[in-house]
Amino acid sequence: MHFLNPEKLPEISFFGKLLRTGGWGHGNVTKPKHLLVMANTGSFDIYVNGEKFVMEKDSVLFIPKNTPYALESHSSFEHVVIHFDADIREEKDSPQALPFSEYNVVDTSVRVRLERAAKVELSDDEIVGYERRCTLLSTLLALCRLTERKSESRLVREINTYFSVHLYDRLSLDEIALHFGYSKQYIIRVFKRETGKTPMAALNELKLTASAAELMNEEKSVAEVAAFCGFDDYNYFSRVFRRQFGISPSGYRKTSFDYKRRS
Repeated sequence: MHFLNPEKLPEISFFGKLLRTGGWGHGNVTKPKHLLVMANTGSFDIYVNGEKFVMEKDSVLFIPKNTPYALESHSSFEHVVIHFDADIREEKDSPQALPFSEYNVVDTSVRVRLERAAKVELSDDEIVGYERRCTLLSTLLALCRLTERKSESRLVREINTYFSVHLYDRLSLDEIALHFGYSKQYIIRVFKRETGKTPMAALNELKLTASAAELMNEEKSVAEVAAFCGFDDYNYFSRVFRRQFGISPSGYRKTSFDYKRRS
């Protein structure tokens, strides 16, 4: 049997199940430790940096240390609270200092882990303490996986929106990576995993679709349309246009004009 190195486990300073009766809350406070909260019964609101999170049964909330938060409730509720510290390092290709990109995560596996840990009675027993730290570590890993997937989906959406706004600009992968604060390798990996395409391939498809519409403008030459849509190399533009539409740009224009005249 393999055992985890205790030095690598989170250090827990408080771990308990708390029942609050009636309306209860507090104003903005900060903690020198990371905070993990799970709602067991009832509901309450937590404000993190002014953003409101509604905590209902099985909701899990992670609050990084030294982050202001406030709590408010108008009825009774029970929740699990964990104060802990951990050596959470960022990946070399990710700018996030913590593995949690979003605060609120709901997942059955996370709830089960926290409930199991909360049922262990408070004790100075070394085995119980070790079990608590192992349980917390597994919970953190589950949250990492959940929020990483959420973060990646959001990143891809934001990149696609960025493409739409800057469709006619001459964007490079370096500029995209700099804008979003990730390495080129990370952006390519995430984007391709979710879309099956590289970011630049997806951008080119959008540009080519836009160029097809621009070719209906008889005042612009094909070369001018290519330049307008961000293709400096006309030969490259013709090649990728034919690959996407099965016809050359000039052929596409002629076919479209002939169709319009017949109509």
